[in-house]
Amino acid sequence: MQQLVAQRAAALRSKVVPAIVDATVWDTLHLAPGASFTLDFSVASTANSLSDPVKFLAVAEVAHIPSANSDLGSGVLVDYQSYAAIYTATHNINSQWLIPVNAIWLRTLDDPASLSSVRKALNAGPLKLDTFFDRRSIQENLYQEPLYLTLVGVLSVGAIAALFLSLIGSVLVSWLNVKSRLLNFTVLRAIGASQGQIALTVMWEQCITYTTAIILSIVFGAIFTVLVVPQLIFTSVTQSTVTGGISTQAFYLAQSVPPIQIVIPPSLGMALAVLIALCIVTLVLVVRVVARSSMGKVLRLNAD
Repeated sequence: MQQLVAQRAAALRSKVVPAIVDATVWDTLHLAPGASFTLDFSVASTANSLSDPVKFLAVAEVAHIPSANSDLGSGVLVDYQSYAAIYTATHNINSQWLIPVNAIWLRTLDDPASLSSVRKALNAGPLKLDTFFDRRSIQENLYQEPLYLTLVGVLSVGAIAALFLSLIGSVLVSWLNVKSRLLNFTVLRAIGASQGQIALTVMWEQCITYTTAIILSIVFGAIFTVLVVPQLIFTSVTQSTVTGGISTQAFYLAQSVPPIQIVIPPSLGMALAVLIALCIVTLVLVVRVVARSSMGKVLRLNAD
């Protein structure tokens, strides 16, 4: 936004409107930073429609810009004063204020008192808006959708169950592996190896196993997340008082606009930390079993 304002004077001289475009427009027009493009604003429904081109300069690309026409799925953002001045000068119009504003973005605070004040002002009185989209209200309603809650609940239960079973399996495998090789470790101690050397050998073996498992799980988890999560994201049609009328094409575009972004929640880091902590506890227990085993008892039982 600051770039658009900073280039206002240069735009008035060159009669080219600086614009920030979304990924759809950027890819469709094959743009690059600093490239120019032209949009035609003529009305095709009139009997004698004339060409009404305006030249723009691509300043930057963003993932998505909410469009006044939700059926298009693309957006172009310009500085109003630059666009109005250039358009009126190009078309010999006396007043630049004849160019209507089709959308206003309002930045507000997140605290309940500020939100209540803004909503009250925009829903009644001299500042009342005919079409008003409250992003925070829409987000709150979507978080309470039954399908969303069911999907998140099923995925959470599945992830917790898989993590719990993998931890139990890891502990059992490590324990059984050490128990089956206890005689080998005892023989090494009998021929002169110290308890510290045996414990260090076991620790290195288990550390390699756990580190490899954690790295592979992170890599494959990231790959599966990129492949599967976009297929689970959905956008449903909520109450008309929240989203307004929506066409079939707009509903289809809503499934991928804005582009899906995978957010890593803090709870995932906590789960990884718990997993690493449990691996460390398992490692300590396994090393303790090997280091504290009785040499005479192990050799005598196996000799019998």
